[in-house]
Amino acid sequence: MSVMSRSLRNLTRNKSRTAIVVFIVGFALAVFLTSSMVSSSVSTNVSSLSENLETAITVRPAGSSDMDMMRSEQELMDESIIEHIWTVGSIDAVNPIITKMEFEESSTMFRMGTRIQAMDPSQGVFLTSGGTLTISSGRTLTASDVDSNVAIIGEEFASTKSLAVDSVFSLNGTSFTIVGIYTTGTVFGEQSVILPYNAAKIAYNTSGMSVVYVTASSLGSVDVVVEDLQALLGADAYDISSVAAMTEAMSSSIQTSIDAIASSSEFGAMISVATAGAVMTFVMVLVTRERTKEIGVLKALGFSNSRISAQLLTESVAFSMLGLAVGVAIALFFAPSIAGIFMDTSSSNSSTSDRPSAPGGGGDPGFSPTGTSGGLGDLTLTPTLLMYGLVLGVGLGALGSLYPIISALRLTPAEALRYDF
Repeated sequence: MSVMSRSLRNLTRNKSRTAIVVFIVGFALAVFLTSSMVSSSVSTNVSSLSENLETAITVRPAGSSDMDMMRSEQELMDESIIEHIWTVGSIDAVNPIITKMEFEESSTMFRMGTRIQAMDPSQGVFLTSGGTLTISSGRTLTASDVDSNVAIIGEEFASTKSLAVDSVFSLNGTSFTIVGIYTTGTVFGEQSVILPYNAAKIAYNTSGMSVVYVTASSLGSVDVVVEDLQALLGADAYDISSVAAMTEAMSSSIQTSIDAIASSSEFGAMISVATAGAVMTFVMVLVTRERTKEIGVLKALGFSNSRISAQLLTESVAFSMLGLAVGVAIALFFAPSIAGIFMDTSSSNSSTSDRPSAPGGGGDPGFSPTGTSGGLGDLTLTPTLLMYGLVLGVGLGALGSLYPIISALRLTPAEALRYDF
């Protein structure tokens, strides 16, 4: 009988033991695979997370605030500063904003107000009042709408005015066609109207800007851009600041969460490797001791140490391969649950509950990280990771069997035959 067939047949000698060992090894490898997937997901999503974080910087007249922008008489900035802002490096977008408030007379003391905000759609469309803008009907504004009398409106405004996509309504005596209706996370946002910047200039007969939103090219360049803009435009003439989500406290908190997740997953990987190694060593000690007499018979029959070692190593590797198959199955079906252990551990170590609001009030700008939940992305079992699992499983099986094999081979045939397990 060949070494391979004899090794595989030995696996069925004690089916219960084999099943238990394979499951334990498989679970240990599953934890390793899952923790490795978590680490990979964290690594690949750190850059995406950084990109989704607020990289906005506001430029407004010195001493002004969001409340000033709601008044009919507000201090406006000259458009000429846009060209100067673009001379600063590490900037992706410069979006001039016009903000107006329109009130309707009411039979009560309360007057319903509609926030009108105009921006350059080629530089992005968002809510300066906070909340995440989600189109529920129609479309958003695009770069081609920059000179068009079109608008997107909040659902509350649409409901109040009985408006729908393609409806026409009037602002300050100018007609605008609705191309989209959006929802937000704020009541105030639902009562807002967003217009193209150039169309709003004509409708409201203005040539100045209420505020300018500057988007830095990366999280790390925000402070540098703020300093450069202050030096260029003058800190006394303009209030220049990054949105609150970009404060050092927020960045530090997020980085703490990332580090905690990575540390938890790496620790889990190390524990799983150590567990798998200990299990394989323990199992091979038992397996080898159970067949010490068999080893003595084989040696008496003239089997070489290398042939006996090959049989035991093959059996150990077979245990590992079966365990790997079970581990892959567990990882594929239960990875999110296992990953949740790392997420729960990390979330208990850090919190972003003290997140401040955006400069000037109003909360986070609407182009703040959309789709960023603070969790992980997809956990993918890549071919490379599967290969690592295979190498680890086979390696642990071989290493775990070395000690018991060497101990058994040191026995003479007579000692092995007298051995009593």
